[in-house]
This record gives sequence, structure tokens and C-alpha cells, in this order.
Amino acid sequence: DSFTVTDVSYSGSMSQGEDITATISMTNTSDVSQQEGYLWMEVDGAWTNIGRGDACLDPGESGQAAIKFSSSNAGTFNIRITPDNDVNNVMGTSTVTIFQVMMAEIDGIVYSYTEGSDYADIVGANSEYFNLDAQYANYLLDLVIPGSITISDKTYKVRKIQDYVFYQYRFKTITIEHGLEEIGNGSFYNCFIWGGYE
Repeated sequence: DSFTVTDVSYSGSMSQGEDITATISMTNTSDVSQQEGYLWMEVDGAWTNIGRGDACLDPGESGQAAIKFSSSNAGTFNIRITPDNDVNNVMGTSTVTIFQVMMAEIDGIVYSYTEGSDYADIVGANSEYFNLDAQYANYLLDLVIPGSITISDKTYKVRKIQDYVFYQYRFKTITIEHGLEEIGNGSFYNCFIWGGYE
């Protein structure tokens, strides 16, 4: 191979309905100057040209190429890198894996997770479960953010609360168990908490 793939990174959040961008970082490890790096992806057994790298690379130089996936895509895709429009003139290979995001509601809290991960994020809440319109303390519920959840016999660590998840909710108390790494912007903005939090 004359292109060495040094990294594949991902951005975007399917749980938020965003497209996923897979960025492939590559280095020209050949002796040939101005290698462009055409990208091909195998879909249903056929190779499709999906773009080019961001620059022509001289020997030893590095560059990147980005591939966009819609939130409906899931699976592992084979990638080929060629110096021209010939899909069989392979100079480098890689794979891109996009996991399907799953959703689950447990005790009024909506989580997103992927089967290929050990983490779950809190992305929503059920306003009917938490009786959002309750005016009196005896109708309010306690909110417990667990350190982990179990779905289909697999345990996921609860990692993050997304932005504005509990905006303007009312709770009797809020308890956040150990292990949460991030609380998003406005997650508890304008919340009413009758008995305090810990």
C-alpha cells in the first residue's frame, strides 16, 4: 500500500439526528509526488467513488478525507484509496464502522446507546411520567440519575446528560449517582426542586 491510514475519527451524534462524519487521516508512503487519494466505498458488493482527499500529497505528507453518513446508516464499510479513477488501482485500505443508535426509556428517563459501546447518554425525559404539571410536593417524583443501566443483560455506564433534558421540570429531589462525566448546557435550567439535590 502506498497510502497508510493513520486514523479514523468520528463527529456528529446520531442520537441528536445529526449526520456522522468519518474523517480518514492518511499519509503518502510512496515515492510518487502529488498523490491525490480518491476514496471508494463498498456498498452492497459494488464500489462507489465517494470523493477525494483534501490535498495532493508528496511523499511523507499527510492529509484527510471526510465521508458523511446519514443517521439511518449502520454497519462496517470497506474503504479503498486509489491515486486515480481506477477502483482496482488500490494504494490503501481502511474500514469505517457506524453503529446504530438505540433508544430506551427507564423510569421516565430516555437513554441513547449503541450496541458496540459500554456507554449510554441521557437524551430526554418523559413529561407524563414525571407529572410535569404537578403543583404540589406530594405529586412530585424523585429523579435519580443512575451510574449505570442494564438493557438486555448488558450494562451501560451513564456518561452524559444532553443539553436541556430536564429544562423546566419539577422534582421532589434529585440524586446523581457516582460516575456521570458531563452535564450538558441548561440540563437543569429553570428546574423546581422541592427537597434539594445530592
